Amino acid sequence: MTQEDMTEPPQPDGLRASGSSSVTRRRAARPAGPTGEIGAEPISVSLGRTEARSKPEPSVAASRRTGNARAVARVAAVAAVVLIGALGVAVALMGRAQHRDDLQAARDQRFVDTAVQTVTNMMTYGQDSIDKNVDQFVNSTSGPLRGTFNPDNTANLKALYHQTGSSSEVVIKKASLESVDEVSKKASILISARVTLTNADSGVNEPSKSYRMRMIVAEDQQGNMTAYDLRWPDGQS
Repeated sequence: MTQEDMTEPPQPDGLRASGSSSVTRRRAARPAGPTGEIGAEPISVSLGRTEARSKPEPSVAASRRTGNARAVARVAAVAAVVLIGALGVAVALMGRAQHRDDLQAARDQRFVDTAVQTVTNMMTYGQDSIDKNVDQFVNSTSGPLRGTFNPDNTANLKALYHQTGSSSEVVIKKASLESVDEVSKKASILISARVTLTNADSGVNEPSKSYRMRMIVAEDQQGNMTAYDLRWPDGQS
């Protein structure tokens, strides 16, 4: 240490005048650098400005396409409803037509069955059932045919059958509906039959005979059918 360092620094005038003891003051030494506590400096991070992305406005063309698609969907739905309704009506009409055809076919068959049963009753008899067979036939007739078999003629027919001493069987070969008159409610049926007579005493069959005839069948208001007239193929009764 030099002498200059040991020299006391000059005192202010006030201190000298007070007469107090001299005090040696030392200047505090501190390290170089800024004063204050050393702390962690905050780090500022800029994230930037985040802008919310808005949905783009639909274009006019897209709006038109959406509107057209909805219109097409509505038209398609209406068309489907109309188509289903039309199909239902068509099925109902077809069912009704089929039902009507079935009823007509059943009615036509009844005309034929009535004619066949009448011819069978007329040409089938046995010696022990002649009266019953003839009455059954006459009761199934009406109109001109019923007039032909009045009580006297019916009695004569029974007597004739008894005198022959034979029985008769008939086989219907064919029966078909010729025509139907809806105004008069009458139908014409063509019938082909084969009749075989058998002698009751000897049991010998006579040669069979074939007959063709046209039977007119009438239908009344209640739907009952009877043999109205009997004609041969030439139209004569």
